Amino acid sequence: YTANERVAGESGERRQLLESVQGHVIAASARRDGLAGRHAEAEAAYDREQHRQTREAHEAASQAVAQLDARIVSGEEQLEEKRRELEQLDRVQTRLDEKEAERQRFIAQSDALGFVRAGIRQAGPVIARRLVQAVSYQADRIFSDVLGDPSLSLTWERDYGITVTHGSASRSFMQLSGGEQMIASISVRMALLMELSAIRTLFLDEPTAFLDEVRRDQLADRIGKIDGLQQIVVITHDDAFAREGDRVIRLYKDPLANRTEVA
Repeated sequence: YTANERVAGESGERRQLLESVQGHVIAASARRDGLAGRHAEAEAAYDREQHRQTREAHEAASQAVAQLDARIVSGEEQLEEKRRELEQLDRVQTRLDEKEAERQRFIAQSDALGFVRAGIRQAGPVIARRLVQAVSYQADRIFSDVLGDPSLSLTWERDYGITVTHGSASRSFMQLSGGEQMIASISVRMALLMELSAIRTLFLDEPTAFLDEVRRDQLADRIGKIDGLQQIVVITHDDAFAREGDRVIRLYKDPLANRTEVA
């Protein structure tokens, strides 16, 4: 009895639990019926062919998207390569612009040089004539100083010939005496040296050849007094310059010993 009484005391709770479970079952059954109805409606509305086409379209679209992604990646790589090529072309263009500017400068310089060359060619005869006149003037001064005769005038012609004038009489180089030819040629050589170069040292080899004693002494006495020369070196067998030279070096050759001595 005691056991049955305990069980009887729990009957109320169990009845409530049963009622609750039954309520849940009823609600679940209602939801099941609703879902079954919706499933039936969906089943009735489902188009298998359209689903297949949609799936195929989706797959095709996915493939197209993948291809587009690949093309985008390839395009970006090509774009980067073209960008590098464009930068290289820009550098090349910059160098070309620099070279073109340099070429234009060369053209301008060439035009200027061409103008100068044309001017020099046109002025060449005038310059040559002026130089010949300057050398001729200098040679005449030296010639007169060496000979000590201002009545004699030496002219160095444009054809580079030498003419000596005394009064109204003129003689060409070939008509001069040997001594006069020597002094005339020395005068022109000295004038050329003084007018056309910065060298102020003159070397004379046997300058007294064909000169008589008077003119040898005149040449030795006056050639060192000509303005414009710093040093004159004379190579000669004549003693005329020994008295006028600052330093004399004598060479003696001993034919028996076959040697040369310096004194």
